[in-house]
This record gives sequence, structure tokens and C-alpha cells, in this order.
Amino acid sequence: MKQLRLPVILILGLMSMGVLSAREIRTPLPLQTGWYMYYPVSYHWERERCEGDCWSWETLVEGMGYYRSSDVAFSTCDGTNKVPWVNLIFGKSDFTLAEAFPNATVPVTALPNNPWVSISTISPRFEYREAGAMFFASCTGFFDWCDATYRLGVRGRLPVRDIEVSDVCNVGNLEGETLHDVWRQHEETPGAGVTDRVFAGRLDFISHLARVVDSTVTPMVNFHTSTNHIEIAGQAVDSAVSDVNGTPYVAGIYSADQSFPAVPWGKIPSTIDGLISAGGSVSGDRNRFVSTTDYTALGADATAQSTLFIVPSITSGLILPGPANTIRNAIDAAILGIDDSIIDFYEETGLSFCNGRTKGAGDLDVDLYFGRNWCNDDIWTDVSFGIRFPTAKEWCTCLELLKQPAGNNKHYEARLGIAGGWDMHRYVKLMADFTYNWVIKHRERLAAPFYGATVKNIGPCIDAEVKWDYLVAHIDLTFFANDCCGFDVGYEAYYKRCDNICLCQTTARDFANRIDQRLDASVLTQNTNRVAHKVRTGFFTQLGDCSVAGGWSQVVAGKNCPRDTDWYLKLGVRF
Repeated sequence: MKQLRLPVILILGLMSMGVLSAREIRTPLPLQTGWYMYYPVSYHWERERCEGDCWSWETLVEGMGYYRSSDVAFSTCDGTNKVPWVNLIFGKSDFTLAEAFPNATVPVTALPNNPWVSISTISPRFEYREAGAMFFASCTGFFDWCDATYRLGVRGRLPVRDIEVSDVCNVGNLEGETLHDVWRQHEETPGAGVTDRVFAGRLDFISHLARVVDSTVTPMVNFHTSTNHIEIAGQAVDSAVSDVNGTPYVAGIYSADQSFPAVPWGKIPSTIDGLISAGGSVSGDRNRFVSTTDYTALGADATAQSTLFIVPSITSGLILPGPANTIRNAIDAAILGIDDSIIDFYEETGLSFCNGRTKGAGDLDVDLYFGRNWCNDDIWTDVSFGIRFPTAKEWCTCLELLKQPAGNNKHYEARLGIAGGWDMHRYVKLMADFTYNWVIKHRERLAAPFYGATVKNIGPCIDAEVKWDYLVAHIDLTFFANDCCGFDVGYEAYYKRCDNICLCQTTARDFANRIDQRLDASVLTQNTNRVAHKVRTGFFTQLGDCSVAGGWSQVVAGKNCPRDTDWYLKLGVRF
């Protein structure tokens, strides 16, 4: 790292200590909302009827092992279009860190030691893996009243989770561009035995360098001076269209894929055959900046700058003119004061893409339910009320960008549910259920959503009140070989509304140490409404008072949700 530093490390390091939860991006685990993996045929078993106030009791204890994987996500339109999984966290999969700053830009003078924040495009590529166990217990009382069978019970479940977010195939790029990608020099001998050191540099890199003028840090490039010129290192680099005899001192070469232009880079001005427009488009192979043109728009467009390479013109004596030498030397001097790459910025601020591992117990679910049978026991219904208690460990840092909590991160959750089934045939049963869930408001520590930012969940931590709600519905068709075994096919619909986030402050200090930067909660809430269409199938068998069931499910379409694939196996004992 270089010596030039802003006092970001200590200030923002202290600010960022706290608890952060990226908004819930996952779909519910198997049996995390509904309670039935397959049709509960025991509801139709004949029970000995009692006279008067008589109850019969049944206790069921079960354990389930599961494995979940998610390699991609579905896009912002409900359908099958897929995007990288990290879109769910950051809103994009290829971006510069500057896009998480106010107005998605960082002025040169705010971070003069690290231009990589603005020009290095990082491409995180991570996948979600989870393995774990879920434990269930229920106690149900059955009683008869008015020639109908009723049931009243309590049930609970507790998951134990091992979550990992990692770059399984090592295809991501967290460093982006480095110096060799944007600035190079070599010696050329264009003729007459004269050798000189020429250069080629990407305009977005050059424009994010700083130089010191009269003890003041100023940008290397001024895209529109008071005298209607564009200057690099204080040297006017534009010229009239008709001027081909000594100026301009540099030319611009377009490169759509951002690869370096072919050598030689140094050529006489008369080889220039095109112009650079105010927005950065070009009309030839080697192009000039035109005097009196206002290049302010180009200065604000980092994408257009990244496709323009600045190369020197040479004099009729086949050497670099004085202004081109001044530009080269100023850039070399500025490079001595900058960090080596964006990795240095991660270390300064504590941002980490590495700790995506969470192990431990999840949140405890407890439900009370009441049900009865109808129509000579051919139809049954249950209604339930449940609470999810925040028993999982609280997430203790906001800088581990990929870490996912084992529960709701200390949010309580309430839900209402209804389920029903129809014994439509000896071998075929139909079942459906619906639950609506409210995740209760709780204060969390979130990455500051700066106004105008186009990337989310990267930034210093602030307090916010957060809540959300969602619904889950299932419909299943179960086929029985007999009352003890069969298989099930089903569909799950998951719909989550946008997060409701109320920021506890209106401004914050950004990672460039600028105070009172405006915040905008909509940066975080954007695209947090989720839809998932999941199909599932499984088998089951009853061996006396013991049961075995297993299955598979996958999200096949959706909106702003991961493509989760689940495998699970459940064992149960009835008392």
C-alpha cells in the first residue's frame, strides 16, 4: 500500500461494528412453513369413540436431514430468465465499488489514492450451499363432538443449519483492472534512428488520477476549462479540426473490448483521421479532441471513457513534444501515490467477500392448531396460529458481504395458516395449505444506502427499522399403494412483498470520509419483492409406528429469487 491515506480506516471501522442482515433472499426450506410432506392419511383412521368428555392423545417426533444448493437466480421479471446469484445481494453482478457511493460516483479528490474504486469492474460469482437437520415434535389431542372428530394440538420445529456462500468454480473476479490493464509504456523508434518512450492509457484511469497544484489536490483531467479546452496534466490536448501541423499532443483510439491498441502508439498528427465527440464517440481510427467542444458529458460517463485510449502524437522530428512528455511524467508521478489495486480498499475498510459461512441452530417455530373432519371423514381442515422465536445467533458484522443468517436475525415472526384435504379416492388424495407470515419490525444495522447509488448492501453501517411479510401456498396430489406407502407430487407458490425499511438517520459518512451524504431507503428495498414457483415430489412409507419419507424440490421459475434445489429425508416415530 502507498503512504497517501484518508482517515477512513479507523473512523469507518468503528462505525461499521454492529449487526447487519441482508434482506431475506432465500425461499423457505422444506417444511419450514407447511407441516405436511405428504397427505396425512392418519386423519382418516378410525379411532375408538368415547362416551362423554374423552380425549385420545398422539405424540409424533421426527427428524429430517436436507441439502440445498442454489447456483443462479431469476431476474426481475417473473419467468425463467436467469442472472448470477449475487444479483440478489448487490442488485448487479458486474460493477465498480463507486456505484455504491452517493450518485454512483467518487470524485477524484475524495479518494486520490485509489482510482480503482471507480474504474475496476469486479465480477463476484458465488453460489449458495446449505446442509442441515430439522427436528419436529407434535402433541395432538382428538375428541368427538356432535358426531364429528376434532383435534387440537401444538407442534414445534427447530432447524440446525450449515450455510456456505462460496465461489465453487473459482470463476469470479474480485480485483478487476490493475495497472497493467489500463496504463503501459514502451520504447518506439519511429524513424531517423530516434527512440522515445511512448505510452497508452485508458482515459477513465487517467481521469481518476490526482495531481497536486499549488498544494491543492486536483484531477489529472479537466474536461472543460474556463477557456473552452480539455486539459490533461494542465496541457491543452485539443485542437481545431484543420490543425495538423503540431497539435494535438495526444490522440484517442477507440477499443470496444478495452484492449490496448496496436503499436506503434506514437504517430505524427497528420495520421489523425477522426474526431472525438462531446459524448466520447469517435469517427476514425485515430481521433482528436476538438477545441471549443464541451467534454463535460464525457467526463461524467465512465463507460465511454473506458473505451478510449490516450496515445501521444510525435513531432516531425519523431520525438514526443514537450506537452506529451509533461503528461507522461505527471501520470507516472501520480501512479507512485496510488494503491496497487481494489484489494487495498477492501483491507482499508474491512469489506470481505470471504466469510460466507454460518453454522448453528435456526429459529424455533411453535404452532397451535385446531381441526376437524367433515362429510363422513372424507374432508378435513386445520387452522393454525404460529410464532417463530428468534433463537438463532445474531449476525454480528456488517462487512462480511455474503454472510447469511441462520434465522430471522432477531426478528419475531407471526403467521396464520389454513390447510385442508380430500380423500377423493382410495388411491388418490388431494391436499392444499396456505400461510401468511409477518416478520415483526426490528432494528438492524444495514449498509448505508446512499442517494443515487446503483449497488446495494455495500457501505458503512447505519441503524434501520426493518420488517417484511410473505405468503406460502402448497397444493399436493398424493398417490397411495395402500394406507402405508405412496408418493406425492406438488407445487409451492412463494410470494414476498418488498421490504419495509425505515432509516434511523437521513445522512451518513461514506467510505471516502465525506460527512452528511444523503441516504435513500429505496436503494435497499428495490427488487426485494420475490416470487418463486417450486415443484416437488417425494415418497413415504409407514412401518408400524415408524415412518420414512424423502423427496426433492426445485424452484423452476420466479422473480428476484434463487433457483433453490432441495433434497431431504425424514424419519419419524409415533407414540
